[in-house]
Amino acid sequence: MLDFFTLYIVIVLMSFALAGIWGTIIFSYRDFRPAYIWLIACLFTGLGGLVLPAQHLDPKPPPGRDRKRSLARAASMALQADGKSPLPQRRSGYQPFPSPLLAPSTDVELTG
Repeated sequence: MLDFFTLYIVIVLMSFALAGIWGTIIFSYRDFRPAYIWLIACLFTGLGGLVLPAQHLDPKPPPGRDRKRSLARAASMALQADGKSPLPQRRSGYQPFPSPLLAPSTDVELTG
């Protein structure tokens, strides 16, 4: 059965294999400019795949994460206490920016 880890390994190895193929094409045809672009793209894809697991090595949450939670908790508590929303309300008579796609159209009857 194909699971996520196997698919991940196949994609990373395939990108490096394609980089090898494009490197061989560059070696044979040095004036073929698109091969350089594809080689760099395949190398960056492979390197990005190798670096991808490292994003979860730090067990600490990013800075400011707890502050956002506490602000959200305070806003929900204020909402429950007052029965009103702590966020500003829309003005009455608010009109969105007019769009030509929302313009009224005229109906035409086709009689045959």
